Amino acid sequence: MIVSGGTCSLDASTNDTHVVQIVKHPGKYLCSQLILGANGLGKAIVTIQDVGLSPRATTHSLARVANVDWIQIIAEEHISLMEGSTKDFQILAGTQDGQTFGDSQFKYMGIELHIGDEILELISPMDSMDGPKFSIKAAKTGITSLYVSTRQHSGQRVLSQVVKVEVYKPLQIHPDYIYLTPGVSFVVITNDLLSSINLSQLYIYPTTTTTTTT
Repeated sequence: MIVSGGTCSLDASTNDTHVVQIVKHPGKYLCSQLILGANGLGKAIVTIQDVGLSPRATTHSLARVANVDWIQIIAEEHISLMEGSTKDFQILAGTQDGQTFGDSQFKYMGIELHIGDEILELISPMDSMDGPKFSIKAAKTGITSLYVSTRQHSGQRVLSQVVKVEVYKPLQIHPDYIYLTPGVSFVVITNDLLSSINLSQLYIYPTTTTTTTT
């Protein structure tokens, strides 16, 4: 929490230490900062008194410790990525009454990313994510899905929506340079971009011979 105004002679307290406790009081050199620790679900009033003033000045703040009721990946339900590319995602988490958690709270939520197979890779993988953002790399072609989950105070996990991801190979024509004689027609056939074999086939039909080149 940020404390502004007054002097650096501050005293902090809470009316319910079962909900929150004062982890670090404002000090002489960091008198604008107050660190709270969450102990249990509920609400508590945090009181700051400036004892350096006469009369003393007092201010209050309401601290609420709540479960994560929902978590969401900000993305469309179905996305496409080119093989080798990366994509950044952002996460939102909140409560049933519509409140959302700040970015600094995500490292305490035990958020995990769930990927079904090796088609996608988490960049800089770790046991759990400590922020509201993560990045993935499209490692192989195919169709897969991903979602995230978080842990409530009771230990129960809350799941996000499932995002379907298609990874395709870069669009190419092979060969990329060819000589043709006047009067020649050709047909280009491109294989399925999601196939592991993505070679384009070029059929040339000369008008003066029955020979077919592939």
